[in-house]
Amino acid sequence: MLASPALACSPVPLLAGTVQRDGVCGIYHNDDAYMARGISDAEDLGGGFVVQYYFEGNACYGRVSMIVADCAGAQAVVFGPGPTEGPMSPVPEGDVWKQLEAQLRGGAAAGRPMPVAEIAAHAVGARFINAAVVTIPGQVGISNDEAAPLHDYNLGCGCGVFYPGSVGAGW
Repeated sequence: MLASPALACSPVPLLAGTVQRDGVCGIYHNDDAYMARGISDAEDLGGGFVVQYYFEGNACYGRVSMIVADCAGAQAVVFGPGPTEGPMSPVPEGDVWKQLEAQLRGGAAAGRPMPVAEIAAHAVGARFINAAVVTIPGQVGISNDEAAPLHDYNLGCGCGVFYPGSVGAGW
C-alpha cells in the first residue's frame, strides 16, 4: 500500500522555543513545533571569503538564502531564497539561485571569488527577496519572506574562525 503524497512527509514536532547550535557559527531557533529558522555553520571558500546558509522550514520543506562574507572587505551579501526544497519538491532545472551558487563556488574554487557587489547585482537582477549587502561584523536579521526577521545573526563569526585578523572578524 502506498502513502498518499500528503502523508509522504510528516515532520517530527520540534520543541518550540529551543535553540540548537550547529558547529561554531551555526544556530537554529525552533520557533514553533514545525518551523525552525537559523544559519548554518560557516564554511571557508578561500581567499578571505566565507559562506553560510540561512534556513526557514522543517524536515519536509525549507527555503534557503545564501550568505557570502568578504572578510577583508568587511561586507557580506545575503541573497535568496532559493526554491522551496524537500523530499517531495526537487529543485527545478535551470534554477537561477542554484546557478548563482554554483558560479560562486566555482569561482572561489578557481581562486577567483566573486566580489560582493557583483553577487548583489546578480541577486537584484534575479529579483530575490533577499539581495542585500551588509557590513560585518554585526548582528543582521534575515527572513525568507516579506515578514520582519525574528532573529539576528552574527555574520562575522565565520571570518573570526577562518580569518581572525580580518576586518570582518572584528575580534
